[in-house]
Amino acid sequence: MLDYAKKLDKRTSKIKFGKLLPKNSPEFVEILDNFLLVNPYFRSSASESLKWKVFRDVRNKSKEASAPGKLKLLVDRNDAFDYEKCESTRFDLRAYKKIIKETVIAVH
Repeated sequence: MLDYAKKLDKRTSKIKFGKLLPKNSPEFVEILDNFLLVNPYFRSSASESLKWKVFRDVRNKSKEASAPGKLKLLVDRNDAFDYEKCESTRFDLRAYKKIIKETVIAVH
């Protein structure tokens, strides 16, 4: 995984949202950076994200509920993605979309 991360870093440069979106607040830029992290383990969870000041005025705490657990998608299986080749070994884009859509519908 570390080798994959190093290769990824060499092929792409991080988008500097502060320069790209200069009229936005630093907090918005921080949120955008966080939401777009490649590794989901480093991204904030939904409940963590709602603690940001920017969401304070739009939250309706009475409608918030914690999920019973994390979704486990077929596309997240250990053997579903080859990080060395940067490609899925099991699914194409259409299959990814279908699996995610079906999971969302089943959970909802």
